[in-house]
Amino acid sequence: MEVLIMLSTIVKFVVENKSLLTTVIAIAGFVLSLFQFIHSLWSKRTKISVSLETLCTLNVENKKSIKLGLIFQNNSSSPIIITRVSLLLNHRASYSCVLTHRWVAERYYPKYNETDIPITERIFSADFPISLQPSQGIFEIVLFDIPANIKLSKDFITLKIITNKKNKIYTLQVPKESKDLLSI
Repeated sequence: MEVLIMLSTIVKFVVENKSLLTTVIAIAGFVLSLFQFIHSLWSKRTKISVSLETLCTLNVENKKSIKLGLIFQNNSSSPIIITRVSLLLNHRASYSCVLTHRWVAERYYPKYNETDIPITERIFSADFPISLQPSQGIFEIVLFDIPANIKLSKDFITLKIITNKKNKIYTLQVPKESKDLLSI
């Protein structure tokens, strides 16, 4: 009996306050839609992280070749295309990377020469553009040809990453020792 009285009270309240309830539901729907819209924009923004794993320089005639072993990680929920990487020196001079791939290193197999068949694998520099799917990471060797008289910092290197969505400048710490097994 008490349940029926309570239900009739609720029905009476709903009937008497239809416009108020409709307004409250409309406002709640608007707030939730707005929250979803902002969350969608936030999760699709360009979030890319870059880490410097290796750095190798080679002087040839009047040029200096710089090989950077970089790990690119797409932390957003939408694909990102890296179209170019530029090396920034003293925040003035900018040197663009080599856009086509070149032979830059070799990886020699096996570990045990006595028992395994020797294999040499050629390693090429990055072939731009680099496409990264959501939450994907990739290791690439990025090659720069700069004048021989340019001096690099021993501690930090500044890169400008140019993507299809935005450009971002990263200052990366130069590793003290090489972390890979490449013969660069």
